[in-house]
Amino acid sequence: MSNPFDASVPAPAEPVAKPLSTPEEVYGFAGELLAAGADQTTIYQTLLSRGVDSAQAGQVASEMMEAKLEAIRSQGWRDAIWGAVWCFGGLAVTAFSYMAAQGGGRYVLAWGAVIFGGIQMMRGLYNVVTAR
Repeated sequence: MSNPFDASVPAPAEPVAKPLSTPEEVYGFAGELLAAGADQTTIYQTLLSRGVDSAQAGQVASEMMEAKLEAIRSQGWRDAIWGAVWCFGGLAVTAFSYMAAQGGGRYVLAWGAVIFGGIQMMRGLYNVVTAR
C-alpha cells in the first residue's frame, strides 16, 4: 500500500498556461495583473511567458500603467475639487453666520467641514502630484 505523503512520489506537473491569442485576452489578462498589484515589468514578463511577442507585451504593459496613473490623477483632481468645496463652504458658512451675529448673538463655526475638506483637498493634490 502506498503512502500518499511519501516524498519519493513526484509532484504533479503544474498546468501549462494557455497562450494569449487575441488582443482582448491580452488586455484582459494584463488588467487582471494590474488589479492584483503587478508593476509594469511584471506585466511585461508575464505576458512574454504567455506567448505574447515582445513589442506587443511592452506596449500593453506601458498602456496599462498609463491608464492606472490617469485614473489616480483623475481621482486626485476629483478629491481636490470636492475637498475645496467642503473647505470653502465651511468657511463661507462660518463667515456669513459671524456677520449675521455682529450685533450680539451666536454664530456657527463649521470647523468639521473646513478640516474634512482641507484634508481631502490636500490628499487629492498629493495623489495628482505623486502619481507615478
